[in-house]
Amino acid sequence: MPNREGKGTGAPENVRALRPKSGAERSDRAIGEEGDAMVTCLEMRSAPPQTPLVHPAERTAILRAEGPTLAYYRFLYEATGRPWFWSVRGALAEPELRAVLDAESLEIFVLYVGGVPAGFAEIDRADPAEVQICHLGMMPEFLGRGLGDYLLEWAVQRAWHPMSEPAAERVWLRVCSLDRPNSLGAWQKAGFRVFDRYALAGVGDNDAPGAP
Repeated sequence: MPNREGKGTGAPENVRALRPKSGAERSDRAIGEEGDAMVTCLEMRSAPPQTPLVHPAERTAILRAEGPTLAYYRFLYEATGRPWFWSVRGALAEPELRAVLDAESLEIFVLYVGGVPAGFAEIDRADPAEVQICHLGMMPEFLGRGLGDYLLEWAVQRAWHPMSEPAAERVWLRVCSLDRPNSLGAWQKAGFRVFDRYALAGVGDNDAPGAP
């Protein structure tokens, strides 16, 4: 679902509220008809131990994109999410997208490999206690090199340990079955647990963080 793509974190914003309720309030409704794309919501209720990140052998840097241009953001979003049917942000008109990107609660981080953009992660702190990893993905050319796992681990640590905001009480995200096949497993391996599932309204509406 790290919700919303590429590494699986891009659940569709037009399907349901952005902040699903956690485990105790999970719905028992039917999952949807056979063949429907499914969204899985995951959460982590306590911060994992802070261990030093294992840096890739390649030369990398993760930098925050503050107030990115619309053209640059669309490039990141489309290059990362096109194979996994990310569509919601791409369909926004320029004023709407500008408003999303200018929100003080949104943090966008770009992973560079050898000076080239290779993937990105978005963290939403609109509710500092309920932090959402709303997008995380790698561009296809950089998959299979361990870079996505590095970005995922980095993003989880950043979600739990911001530079200035109070620490979160819960970090959550969504993974879609349209994402890479290993997306759900990657987030579960990182310590997230499932608290809800639901069917997409239609194929082509994926907008959840995936997994590299």
